[in-house]
Formats: sequence, structure tokens, C-alpha cells
Amino acid sequence: MKTRPLRDAEPRELRPLLDEEAALWHSELGWDFAEVRAAVSGGIERGSLPGRVVSEGSRAVAYCYYMVDPARVIVGSIFATRALRGRGLEEELVDAVIEDARAERGSGRVECQTLFCTAEGADARFAKKGFASRARHYMRRGLEAPTAGPSPLGGRGECPQRLVLGPARTVRRLIQPAG
Repeated sequence: MKTRPLRDAEPRELRPLLDEEAALWHSELGWDFAEVRAAVSGGIERGSLPGRVVSEGSRAVAYCYYMVDPARVIVGSIFATRALRGRGLEEELVDAVIEDARAERGSGRVECQTLFCTAEGADARFAKKGFASRARHYMRRGLEAPTAGPSPLGGRGECPQRLVLGPARTVRRLIQPAG
């Protein structure tokens, strides 16, 4: 297996991996990942999306990307194909991407706002690098019909339970000063 910059990857290498990730977003969260997938694919095609990819032969098996804003770097997906999860690929990507992100010019901080990660140990890797995790609630409400007045939740939508997708896959916002 080989890890290299995402900017060096070919779009065709990542298509099956992005398809698998889109299916997971749909099954776990009920979200249409098409817009995000298109943006990620476009960045890969242009060679402008920073991050890392792990390949096995000509096939991408894991990846992580980040985006650079004027004052911060935001880590996006941390994803590995189902067959290779639990082998440390995502944790290695976290380490590499955090170091890459810290080296970005002008970044005042590094954040990770991924809704879930396919790695059990990713949270520990972030914590080891000084990140703090904050829980968020995933709320969902169908838009088929308007509400008929105040809901029992005071008009705040539906929050049937806190979203927990496993130890390293809880909804989180991780912030760390750069430097």
C-alpha cells in the first residue's frame, strides 16, 4: 500500500471509493452526498484538493482531504473502503493530514467537522495531537408537509436521539490552534 498526496491521484482511482462513501452517507444519515462528491471529484480532477490517498495497486482504498480558508484549515472526509477498515489506514491519514494542514500558510487553526469516520481510533489520534471534541446532535425533519402549529419540541424539529455511529464516528467538531 502506498500513501501519497491527493493532488497526485487520478479521478478514476477514487470513483469507486467515493461511490462507496456516498452509499454510506445515504444509509447512515439519509443524506444525498452527490454535491459533496461532485466537489471532491472536481478538486481531484483539477489537482487542487489537498489531502492524502492510500492506494493498493491502481485502486484507492482510503482518503482524507482538507480545505484551506483564509483563517483555518477544515479537514473533510476520513474514509476507507469497508474491506480495509480497522487496519490503521484512517489513523495514518489523520496524522499525515494534520501535519500537512498545520504547514499550510496563513492557517490560524485546524478544524475537523466530519460527521463520521470509518476508523475506531481516529478520535484518539486527534486527541493525541491536542484536539478537543464537542458532541453535536443530528436532527432530521421531513419536509413533505408544513407543521400544523407548535411541535411538542417547541418548533425545534425532531431529535429522536443523539447520533452515535461508533466510538470514532460520533458527530464532532475538533478545533486546534495551528503552530
